[in-house]
Amino acid sequence: MWQQLGRFLVKSVQALEAGKPVAPEIESLLGEGFEVYLRGENANTKYAVEEKELLAHSSLLSIFLHRTRHLIVAACRTFEQHLKNSQIADAWNASMMPIISAANAHTEYLVLQSFHVRVSAIATTESTI
Repeated sequence: MWQQLGRFLVKSVQALEAGKPVAPEIESLLGEGFEVYLRGENANTKYAVEEKELLAHSSLLSIFLHRTRHLIVAACRTFEQHLKNSQIADAWNASMMPIISAANAHTEYLVLQSFHVRVSAIATTESTI
C-alpha cells in the first residue's frame, strides 16, 4: 500500500509539472505554495515556532504539511535521477525508500488533518450546548 500511495504521489507531481490536472483528493496538498517546493526554494526553510504555539493545531498542520511536501518532492527528484540511468522499473525500485517515506508523511498529515477537523467539530458542538 505504501508503494501504491507513493507512486500515486510521484505521478501526481509529474502531472502537475506537465500542466495536467491532479486528483481532487490531493489538490490542497499540491496546490497553493507547492511550486516553492518544486523549485527547491524551501531547501533550508526552518520553522520558528514559539513554544506556546507549538501545540496549536495550525502550527502542527503547517509543520506536517511542510514535511510532507518536502519528502514528496525529494522522492520525485530521486526517481527522476534514477530514471536518467536505468529502465523505469529499476528507477521505481531504486527510489522506493524515499517514495515510501513520502507516502508515510502524507498519511501522517492526513491523519492529523482529519483529527483537527473532528476535534474542531466537537469543540464547536460542545460550546453550543
